[in-house]
Amino acid sequence: MQSIYSLVSALILCLPFAFGRLIQVDRFRHRRRWISAAAGASVAYVFVHIFPELSEQQAAYAKAADQSAFFSEVHVYLAALIGFVLFFGLDTMAVSFRTVEHETDGSNRHSNLTYWLHISTMALNAGLICYLLVDWNKTPRSLLLYTLAMAFHLLIYDHVLRDEYGSRYDCQGRWLLMTFVFVGWILGVIAALPDRTIEIMVGFMAGSVTINGIRDELPRSGEGRFAPFALGTAIYTLLLLL
Repeated sequence: MQSIYSLVSALILCLPFAFGRLIQVDRFRHRRRWISAAAGASVAYVFVHIFPELSEQQAAYAKAADQSAFFSEVHVYLAALIGFVLFFGLDTMAVSFRTVEHETDGSNRHSNLTYWLHISTMALNAGLICYLLVDWNKTPRSLLLYTLAMAFHLLIYDHVLRDEYGSRYDCQGRWLLMTFVFVGWILGVIAALPDRTIEIMVGFMAGSVTINGIRDELPRSGEGRFAPFALGTAIYTLLLLL
């Protein structure tokens, strides 16, 4: 039964990629506000649901672990930090490559390296998100909350990549991301991992969701909307606390 629930969740997580082009967010009035609200919801999920649960699991692990275990007291948080820094670094690299290309030929087209770097990292993270549908979410309620938050998060992926790469993303990238969604789910069903490994993966995912959720809300983009971001954060926080 758990596998059926997680399959339904995986199908839901495909919707932003499958129908993002049909929804055409750019045509919605105040569309940037909706994206900001979605970012706020996904970040709220990380801080209000994931980190407290990881804190309990981390404490239990540190208590049971050998005192000589390497960084046993903070290994989950180190994974979250690595996820945060890694995806920030990848985004910075992509921006740097685009700047060099523009200065070299004066155009805004993207090289294959920039495109595939961006698409492949997003695809791998989408796969990780869907792998955790199976092993990490033990109850229908936790699975529902996770699915909603990650659907918001993947909607941001779709928005950012379509804005960045246009028709090339529509023809290639979104199908790759949908494929990785199902690859992640299949691996979750057939390849169970130890609980400690799952916790590290969850920590890494939490760090990546945090940076991906806020990077387009930062003032440098000129598009972020604080009020909708804060409202989305507040609404999803209340939902989690109920």
